[in-house]
Amino acid sequence: MITQQAIASALVVVLVAQTTPVVGQANVELRDELVALRESDQSGRMLIQEAFREHGHDSPEVMALWEKQSQADAKNLARLREIISEHGWPGQSLVGRDGATAAFLILQHADHETQVEYLPLVKAAVEAGEFERRRFALLQDRVLVGEDKPQVYGTQLYWDDETGKLELFPIEDEENVDSRREEIGMMPLAEYVELVRGSN
Repeated sequence: MITQQAIASALVVVLVAQTTPVVGQANVELRDELVALRESDQSGRMLIQEAFREHGHDSPEVMALWEKQSQADAKNLARLREIISEHGWPGQSLVGRDGATAAFLILQHADHETQVEYLPLVKAAVEAGEFERRRFALLQDRVLVGEDKPQVYGTQLYWDDETGKLELFPIEDEENVDSRREEIGMMPLAEYVELVRGSN
């Protein structure tokens, strides 16, 4: 079942799926495969975003596209599991920054249990300098929201039928959220929300 949270979150993740420069990496073939998986992840979501704007978030057109995307997500996740089993988390030194970001996007669109399972692995990659902390914040917030806990960085929004726009899930110590965001290279919360809302 597709939830409003999932729809809103997809719009947010599309914003961070920007092309990143290729840096030196050890496994070009694996990097290329992950980038191809990213394309299958993002192309469907762009179609969903267009249908969302044209037909509404709960329209049959959007739901049909979500069903198709769910199948692609399952296939991508199965392959990511194989990669992790063989190589560990695919960090920047193995697959470059864009390859590592592609792996992250696949995990970001996985089910909650899978995200919880791999959260420590991605955190270790961040601490080893193999992945960007600002992107890890998205996964951390998503896991917290999935457990009905306040998010830390304010990256997760949901569609509110009453206001007719995306709204933030609760944020822990919201008064200091911009300080936390600045520490990891994220834009101020108000700018982020405006950007996200402008994308739908």
